[in-house]
Amino acid sequence: MEANENPNDFRWTYNSSTGEEEPHPLVHQYLENLTCVGHDRLSDKEWAARHGLADRTLRRWKKDERFRKLWAKMADESVLGPDALSPIYQAALKIAADPDHPKWDAASKMILSLADKVRPPQIQISVTAEDRFQSMSDEQLQAYLAQGKDVLEIGPA
Repeated sequence: MEANENPNDFRWTYNSSTGEEEPHPLVHQYLENLTCVGHDRLSDKEWAARHGLADRTLRRWKKDERFRKLWAKMADESVLGPDALSPIYQAALKIAADPDHPKWDAASKMILSLADKVRPPQIQISVTAEDRFQSMSDEQLQAYLAQGKDVLEIGPA
């Protein structure tokens, strides 16, 4: 490690041969834990403690769009890829491959629910009108805007 290299610097690096950004190796290890279908999966708190990281670091990673794309890809590979070795899962895959099998529907649902368990959760954004503007008439709103005040305020008031 170079003198100016920070061991807690988890920035993504550009790979000129693939033309893509790649995460820090520790980020990859965390993704492997997140997408583990087996019983060996650690909670975020356990994983952070084991690797000497703060919980907020993992929360920050989970909000990064690049991380989320890689998480979804690895989740699909862990559940739907050739390395999914669970005998029950393999049996369900065989049943799901045969639409004429009487248990096809149940097997397909099981596989899809497993995939949903390791994929990143959906982020929902809710935008609502602020009360102070909702009750204003058009004329009052125009007068307010004419004052040159900022209408959009981000964060706590």
